[in-house]
Amino acid sequence: MLEDEAQFAEFFRRLRATPRRALLLDFDGTLAPLRVDRGATRMYRGVRSALASLAVEPRRCRVGIVSGRSLSDLRRMVRLDGSVELWGSHGLERFTLDGWWSGPAPARAASAFIDEMLAAAGDSWRGIVERKPYGLALHLRGHLPEFSEQVRREVNRLWRSPARGAGLEVVAVDGDIEFRPAGIHKGRVVERLFAELGEDAAIAYLGDGRTDEDAFRALRGRGLSVLVGPQPRVSLAVGWLRPPEELLSFLVAWGRACMTGGGDCNAADLEAVGMKSGKCAGAPWREPC
Repeated sequence: MLEDEAQFAEFFRRLRATPRRALLLDFDGTLAPLRVDRGATRMYRGVRSALASLAVEPRRCRVGIVSGRSLSDLRRMVRLDGSVELWGSHGLERFTLDGWWSGPAPARAASAFIDEMLAAAGDSWRGIVERKPYGLALHLRGHLPEFSEQVRREVNRLWRSPARGAGLEVVAVDGDIEFRPAGIHKGRVVERLFAELGEDAAIAYLGDGRTDEDAFRALRGRGLSVLVGPQPRVSLAVGWLRPPEELLSFLVAWGRACMTGGGDCNAADLEAVGMKSGKCAGAPWREPC
């Protein structure tokens, strides 16, 4: 594996050289800290203004936020319509810079299954259910371990197999449980952008959780994948940033490269993200240990 600085420099040479570029970012855990009360989630201080500054020329500095949240929920959280493109429901829903929404109709079999499951659960799942356009999430973070384990056992025993028959897969997401359409994941957003921009496009993805690994996998050998979080972990990402300071520094470097264009990655780019050579050497930009 290449050293951090070498990977960074090579990608930013491509970023400066091509007009076809895109920065994709996860929301919860990446742009905003994880919260038990998801409705109270707010982006890290300075992140919204940094994203808005990139949107001064959105066609030149294309930014998209990709989330497992429903698109309507994501729009309320982000509040940057017209500045960034939004992908909700792990990429099934899309809201463009021009204000166009696209997405398939919910599958009848999946909707019927969810109705049946919720009716059977009754009040036992009160307070943890989030019904989504294409699936359902059970939010267990913040609950007693005994209760969370009981719900997991119930899901595995009663609902995992029927869910598969209804076209849904059961996924563990940051301590929660999600029922989502089989085969739908954030890596498909990466593939969609390569199809739209071309295989030589400079595309980066920043994320923190298990669902972001699909996007990291889709970028292997093609773009830049960055794990965001307070600590490194085993990941397919080739870089690691601590939020919020290092995340903000990366956004500054990205904006500089997009707006100036041409030339190689320079000292200012490296300084903006606190670059140092060496794997896991204590630098802000690192390969996961």
